[in-house]
Amino acid sequence: MTDGASGGERKNARLADLRAATMLRETAYLSFDVATENALLAIATEMNMSRLDVIRMALSDWLESRNESRMAANE
Repeated sequence: MTDGASGGERKNARLADLRAATMLRETAYLSFDVATENALLAIATEMNMSRLDVIRMALSDWLESRNESRMAANE
């Protein structure tokens, strides 16, 4: 794989992450399947958080994890 291809793949992955983050920005309006909604509500209750806060926390952790993975791959 050449540096150009690698850079292009990183750029595509970053764009995909940004697109996902933008779509999930207003998570209060997202609806999930029944099983996912039930799981979110159960976790939110257990953590004494709102459903929205649980989704935001999960998204933030996912994006941080993706960023750390990319940084490690570049070392």
